[in-house]
Amino acid sequence: MVLGVSSIPDVHTHFKTLYSEINSPKVSYILRLANRIYGEKTFNFLSEFVDSTQKQYQADMQAVDFIGSSEKSRKLINHWVKEKTE
Repeated sequence: MVLGVSSIPDVHTHFKTLYSEINSPKVSYILRLANRIYGEKTFNFLSEFVDSTQKQYQADMQAVDFIGSSEKSRKLINHWVKEKTE
C-alpha cells in the first residue's frame, strides 16, 4: 500500500477525487491541474482508454501529427501548456 492506495483501480478513483478538490473554485489558494494526452493521429487508441483518461483524469485526447509534422505538434502542445499555466 502506497499513499493509502491498495490497488490500481483505487489509484484512479483517488486521483479523480484529488483532481476535483484541487481545482475546486471554493478553495482559498491558486493551484490548477491540467491534463491532456497527445497521441499520434495515425494510431487508433482504444475508446476505453480515451474514455477512462477523460473520466478519471479530465485528460482529453488530442490527435497530432508527430510523424509528419513534429514541429507543428510541438508548438501546439507548448501553446496549450502556456494557456494552462498561470
